[in-house]
Amino acid sequence: MKCALFFFLCSGTLVFAVAPPIRNETEVIHPWFTGPLLSTSAHIVTRGNFNLEPYFFVNTQYGKYDTSWHLQKGQDTEHNLNLQLWWDIGLSDFLQLIIVPQFFYNYTMSTPQSSFAFGDLRLGIEWMLTKSTAYQFALKFGILETFPTGQFEQFDVGDTTEGGGSGSYITEFRIATERMWHLGGIHFLDFRIVLLTFLYSHVQLQGKNTYGGDATTNGWINPGANFSLLFSEQISITRNWAIAMDWINTFIRTDTFKGTTVKAVGNTSWQYQMSLSPALEYNFNQNAGLIFGCWFSLFGRNAPAFANAVIALNCYL
Repeated sequence: MKCALFFFLCSGTLVFAVAPPIRNETEVIHPWFTGPLLSTSAHIVTRGNFNLEPYFFVNTQYGKYDTSWHLQKGQDTEHNLNLQLWWDIGLSDFLQLIIVPQFFYNYTMSTPQSSFAFGDLRLGIEWMLTKSTAYQFALKFGILETFPTGQFEQFDVGDTTEGGGSGSYITEFRIATERMWHLGGIHFLDFRIVLLTFLYSHVQLQGKNTYGGDATTNGWINPGANFSLLFSEQISITRNWAIAMDWINTFIRTDTFKGTTVKAVGNTSWQYQMSLSPALEYNFNQNAGLIFGCWFSLFGRNAPAFANAVIALNCYL
């Protein structure tokens, strides 16, 4: 479950039009988008409305990049199924509430081990700072807090599938900017840049845990801060179909562990990971759409090597 600390990136994506409508001779054209998969929109849900987007991840960690940037294949591939329920609730014309419960089912193929776990709970507020115009990018700022509701310590030493949490109160600061261009006809290009910062509280550990260790482990860990930069775009191909892409750069500072242990706890060196998430969208209408794709690591340093399948259904009400 150590790879789960990388999976804080995905965000509910508003499916309604995020640019002024384009008029032609016969109708007003509203772009239909559901994606991209991982980057948050720079727009919010307005008062009296809400947006629900269930995300389903099939995650596979097959190895790890070492400190020399070389891929080391794991002896036992780790898998988990992760369901995240993103709720965006409009509080005003410039403010929204975010609630994200999540669940994990972890398993390994080589040994008959599996477990079900409730994950950490995320709550947050996002502010719309500027709206998108013909000459201006939309800009949004958000603060989210992750509460350690998932199991993170005192795992069974012989079981590699336990756990669904970090044990840490995680404060997330996010800034998203977005702009849409009309390419002609029903074709639109939507582009986003998102900056995420995650700050972790100290975690008291006993026994085998999310960060490693063994039955003798007893102490405290200060997880390193996480910084992520996303570049994302989506292009409408037809009225209903669109393609999307996320480029994700993640840098994590060194963990600090104080206490006693036999096996290592946390990462003793900084981490970097470059990952990619292409996706295909089908938009039923202006307020509902389906997006499916994958998310996989390209290269990294002291970071998980993974390949995930992702599907999400977006409903704006």
